[in-house]
Amino acid sequence: MKTHTHHITPRSRGGSDDPENLIDIDFVEHARIHAEDFLAGGPEFDFRHAGWKLLDEDLQRRVREEKSRRKVGNGGNFGEGPPTALGKSVWNNGVVERRSAVCPGVEWVLGRLYDPSENLDHSGDTSRGKRWWNDGWVAVRSVECPGPGWVEGQLPSTNEKKGRPGVPKPDDWKQKMREMRQGDRNPCAGRRWVTNGQTNIYLKPGEETPENFKPGRTL
Repeated sequence: MKTHTHHITPRSRGGSDDPENLIDIDFVEHARIHAEDFLAGGPEFDFRHAGWKLLDEDLQRRVREEKSRRKVGNGGNFGEGPPTALGKSVWNNGVVERRSAVCPGVEWVLGRLYDPSENLDHSGDTSRGKRWWNDGWVAVRSVECPGPGWVEGQLPSTNEKKGRPGVPKPDDWKQKMREMRQGDRNPCAGRRWVTNGQTNIYLKPGEETPENFKPGRTL
């Protein structure tokens, strides 16, 4: 059984890391405790928690609804008192967290407390560490460069008039391309790509294939 170390008195409420304040519990039960504490007005619930997807659907629904309510600025106290979260950030002093529009003091820093005992499971996140790469035609996400000819970044924005390879084109543009490719009007008619694995050559009609070259292209 996979277990997590849980703070009996949460760190966000001043709980310590003393052994007396720690208990090992099932990771799904751990997620349920934090979800219910969040619904009761506690600190933000982290959807990356390993047990989140195994909670019952009704509890998940209520957590999502509460998350939405806090995003619009009511701090989790929907319909009770003035907004408490709008424009505020989470600050911590190494012991407790606090929401505030400005830094609470000299020892406070912006961000949540780091709690290694939460044992968050990121194994299902397939996009961590990946960046966008493109070869001018298609874009993919990868930790490393997919190969020669690829550069980091997304494809340029679509040209609405002409379109661009790898992006859906308007029907009128497609029709113009069909007409252009008919008969002698096609500037690419009879041409073909050949490669030796390193260099690509676009042969004109009638040109012979160089030695050690074969049909196709190499990226």
